[in-house]
Amino acid sequence: MVLTLDLNLQTYVETRLAQAIQDTRATSGTIIVMETKTGAILASASWPGYDPNRAIELASKSGAGLLRDPAVSEVYEPGSVLKVLTIAAALELGQVTTRTIFTDTGRLVINNKRIYNSDRGRYGRVDIEDILANSLNVLTAQIALDIGEKAFYERFKLFGFGHRTGIDLGNEAAGTLRTPTDPEWSRTDLATNSYGQGMTATPYQVINAINAIANDGVLMQPYIVQQWREADGEVVQKQPVQVARVVSVETARTLREVMTAATRRGTPRAFVKGYTVAGKPSTADWYLRGVKQETTIVTYVGFLPADQPQITILVKLDQPRSSKWAGPTTVPVFHDVAERACQILGIAPNAAK
Repeated sequence: MVLTLDLNLQTYVETRLAQAIQDTRATSGTIIVMETKTGAILASASWPGYDPNRAIELASKSGAGLLRDPAVSEVYEPGSVLKVLTIAAALELGQVTTRTIFTDTGRLVINNKRIYNSDRGRYGRVDIEDILANSLNVLTAQIALDIGEKAFYERFKLFGFGHRTGIDLGNEAAGTLRTPTDPEWSRTDLATNSYGQGMTATPYQVINAINAIANDGVLMQPYIVQQWREADGEVVQKQPVQVARVVSVETARTLREVMTAATRRGTPRAFVKGYTVAGKPSTADWYLRGVKQETTIVTYVGFLPADQPQITILVKLDQPRSSKWAGPTTVPVFHDVAERACQILGIAPNAAK
């Protein structure tokens, strides 16, 4: 078999992830680099790892869990990175435009549950760029309520949540997405799902969904095997698979422009010299046996060059100790991986600085 992985990039990603774990004192983490147009995986690393020479030994001991790749087999609440997809759905359905003005009161009550912005702030009159730049929970939830449960869940399923991506790796998890047909579902789920809480997904599902925005609205099937040789000697070449058109080209490109502006304001450290970047950080609560912990799960997903994306990158760190927020923990890692990937892959700059 011939894999899609780039050896030089894979080596760097593994090294940079280990450094990130050391710097942030996180318990574990994942970095994935995907080729935007095809869904090919150019690098994928998870920490902690294991010595492949000891795989059989580990499989029969307590270390068997190390043999599972959390990028494909373990689920988590993605958090605010999914606000991008809620806004994508609203743009596609004509619920909002880039000129729509909202009023953020800082609080939303639904079914006796109070939803606040992460900083407990009230932002007043804002647009969708402000919502992404300031990561506003209240207005994202309100947008989902305005979309309505039927249209919202149809769109989120199209983005790939609630079912496997079909990546050619073993033991892929499907994640969970309650819908109105589930007895335990309520409108609170609709509100919290809009910003990535109350649902679960794998890192591969998350990067693949955001990649659809980078790929002009088309969801790809991620893959890691590029070609293989049959028993009779025939060489079979893997062809990229388009799963679904999730949003229109116009919606995807409009949202990329909004994301680029929001990234410049909210996480300027993500920008790479000579390239525009569109991305979204996410800080999600961490639960242990149903009990909320003080630590968090942080994620950053972005793509570049923002106007004609070539690569999409996910950085996820579990329970970092240096900071509970995605900005100081995942964004510097994203920047370094993006910069090195552009060098290794020969991606041409698209910006003066």
